[in-house]
Amino acid sequence: MACLMLQIVGVIFPVMIMALVPIRQYIMPYIFSRHTLHELDAAEYEEAPAITDEAAAREAADNVELVGKLSPT
Repeated sequence: MACLMLQIVGVIFPVMIMALVPIRQYIMPYIFSRHTLHELDAAEYEEAPAITDEAAAREAADNVELVGKLSPT
């Protein structure tokens, strides 16, 4: 019985995920404004540029100093 249930879920889950595409394309524009959809779409955002090792070291040192000031002694 459990094996049959896993097979059913194994088929239904990808179909449900694929159904999200037409929902986003055809139904959500009636619910949300174009601007809101633009903000909700994660693909529209660019990744933040990578930081250099020196900048990471500086940030880590600043965090250590901040934690040292906040820790009760």
